[in-house]
Amino acid sequence: MRKYLLLLIPIIALIVGCISDAPVSTGFTSEDGYSINLKVSTRNIPYGGSASVMATVRDPAGAVVKNADVIFGSKLGGTFKTVTQQDGICSTTYTAPKNPAPTSDDSGDDDDDSSSSRVHISESLPIQDQINANYRGALSAVDVMLFSSALNESSGINNTTASSGDDSE
Repeated sequence: MRKYLLLLIPIIALIVGCISDAPVSTGFTSEDGYSINLKVSTRNIPYGGSASVMATVRDPAGAVVKNADVIFGSKLGGTFKTVTQQDGICSTTYTAPKNPAPTSDDSGDDDDDSSSSRVHISESLPIQDQINANYRGALSAVDVMLFSSALNESSGINNTTASSGDDSE
């Protein structure tokens, strides 16, 4: 009976982990042993909206690195305001693009084969952006969903905190 119980525990843990609504994130430690933990105040952001982003860098011994020069980025071209630092936590404000959805080429030139492969995506659909932070080769990324404010009102999108990396701050 005990043997079956020991087999059942990992299966239950796997099922519970798979149904979690937490974002899937990536984090890589640098060759020098530095690591970075990235947190975003909300994972659902309207087009043109903003969210607070915080990054904590740790050295190879696990101590917080103060005054770390963290570089923030966004796959869809979101912007970041001035980075501030306090007690080893780098904070910035991410502003989502106003309409990051690709649109079709309306130039009227139908002979161009490159424009025929473009797809129009309605701005009413939510799309995923990836916010990343790096320091000395350490990288952390977290996904956020961008949506139109009309979609938020009609569907009641819930804002929750998103994070990646080691949560043992």
